[in-house]
Amino acid sequence: MPSQENSQSTSPDDEEIEPASIKFLWSFVLYISIYDFCSEPKGIPKQRSKILEYKKDAINWIFSDSLDFNGFLNVCNILGIDPIRIRSLLLNNTREDVMEILSQIRPYLVSDHFYNEDECLG
Repeated sequence: MPSQENSQSTSPDDEEIEPASIKFLWSFVLYISIYDFCSEPKGIPKQRSKILEYKKDAINWIFSDSLDFNGFLNVCNILGIDPIRIRSLLLNNTREDVMEILSQIRPYLVSDHFYNEDECLG
């Protein structure tokens, strides 16, 4: 008779993959939020309205002190990033400086088919 094994057993590699996937997801969320924070409305009125909505959501999320799982402070904790430093970067640098920083990390996070920045920024 075959031995009964736990049908929910996982391979040793599963534990290594999951944290990296979680960090990738939250890195992407943080990237998009910073990007939206820096966005400037352009295009047709409907498009400008949507960009302003994203920007407002980004500002509210980044500057919230919520301790929720999906809150800015927890996301920074998961990523090992100082939230005060991110907030300071956004408040004390020009939009162009922040966009330059994002352009340097963008290739590590997103591919063009996930997020079309031509629809948002010039």
